Amino acid sequence: MRVLKEEQKLFYNNQEAYKENLGKLDIGWYESCMKLFLHHLPNKHAIVLDIGCGLGKTTQYLAKKYKIVIGIDYSLKFCIYSKELVKSGNSPVHINGDACFLPVKNESVDAILVYSTIEHLYDVEGALEEMHRVIKKYGIIFIHMPNLLSPLRPLKAIVSRERLRHPKPESGRNFLHSIYLILRDIFVIFKKYASRNIAFMYREPNFEIIEGDYDAVYLSSPIDIKKYFQRRNYEIKDLTYIYRPYSGNNKIMRGIKWLMCKTGILQMIKMSPGTYSTLLLRKG
Repeated sequence: MRVLKEEQKLFYNNQEAYKENLGKLDIGWYESCMKLFLHHLPNKHAIVLDIGCGLGKTTQYLAKKYKIVIGIDYSLKFCIYSKELVKSGNSPVHINGDACFLPVKNESVDAILVYSTIEHLYDVEGALEEMHRVIKKYGIIFIHMPNLLSPLRPLKAIVSRERLRHPKPESGRNFLHSIYLILRDIFVIFKKYASRNIAFMYREPNFEIIEGDYDAVYLSSPIDIKKYFQRRNYEIKDLTYIYRPYSGNNKIMRGIKWLMCKTGILQMIKMSPGTYSTLLLRKG
């Protein structure tokens, strides 16, 4: 774990291409998710913690809405860049820190945003413990993440030639590998539901390929996150089907998703079929 921690620090502090890729994402990429966050946190005087703030775009967005916003990122380079971008309004605080060792007092934060960060954490359980420690009673934790154990990812790779030419690690290198991943994901998901224990699954990252989720270390699954917070008596809302439920270029699939969402079928399916998950957790 210690070696991986140091490798990540070097990668995020020195890889310029990764920083450039993040810079290409405008606020439209985050906006729908941010609006959901604002809806569930109407208190404008709230203290908000943005974990894994990257180049600070979500931090700056929230700083216009809330009194105190603190962005924390493992990369000192990202924090410096984020601070330089601040021009007006409430200036967010940027801290170069570790999500597994938050430099924040116990029960001092009203809300925590974790946007596409969970999958990059070398110790997910440690980070969740820290979130639980710093959040106030009745505070909210908002987690948006790729579902890297969704069988839909390798299934999409099979039906899309373009994806097979540029496969993502969770989609499969070829047809047979994609089939294997579909079966593996289905088996792992049912195993997670059947077991009382929480099993965070990790993988070796690839820091040579600067795209997709090659640098992800945790095979993120909403099942793990829900189980962890259920044991700590949190109220859990799955916002997966509220956030971009009809997205995609395929009109037929969008129509099917729309119909399933409107009839409540999607909400009744325990195994999240989506490739992304958005969870709202309220401390009781």
